[in-house]
Amino acid sequence: MGDFILKASPDEDLYLIWSTVVDAPTWVFGSSDEIADHLWAEWRRQHPDCSPKPGTGPAARLARADIHGSSMIDPQIGGWGDESLLLGNGTPDDGWWYELPRTNLTAYARALLDQDEAAALVQLRRTTRIDDEDAADGEDTLHDHADYAHRKGERCNHPDRRWVADPVFGSSGEGWWTCPGHAGAAT
Repeated sequence: MGDFILKASPDEDLYLIWSTVVDAPTWVFGSSDEIADHLWAEWRRQHPDCSPKPGTGPAARLARADIHGSSMIDPQIGGWGDESLLLGNGTPDDGWWYELPRTNLTAYARALLDQDEAAALVQLRRTTRIDDEDAADGEDTLHDHADYAHRKGERCNHPDRRWVADPVFGSSGEGWWTCPGHAGAAT
């Protein structure tokens, strides 16, 4: 499962593991020790016979989150400067897509830690109405990664955009689009 770490605030050890599969947090931790223990346990479970390459293991991911607000290789996704995160799960089933403003992430994480669903939902903001026709025929209306990064419903076709191979998994074709016309946002 694809995921990345978000640090809720530069001044507080409050972390979320955000799933790129469900577009929502799957874990919340109230200390750097708790998340480090979890990350290492997961690493050992998934890789019982090897050590992480420099810059790729749990310690490196946590360090990126501490520095940039996000463990993503492209820290603009979820990082301190990101405006919001799109949620695919954990939202009201009312026909709207929701986003979580980055400025509300600390209150949202605290509410999740306290298991206070109402307090967590207050932190969300409606974005766009779900297209009923697309939803009825089963089409994925959660927009692709480009739409997520631009917070729009259209793909960026800026002439200067280019593919950046993930330094860890680039040989398998993974990576992201970067676009200088959109302040380096992944597209």
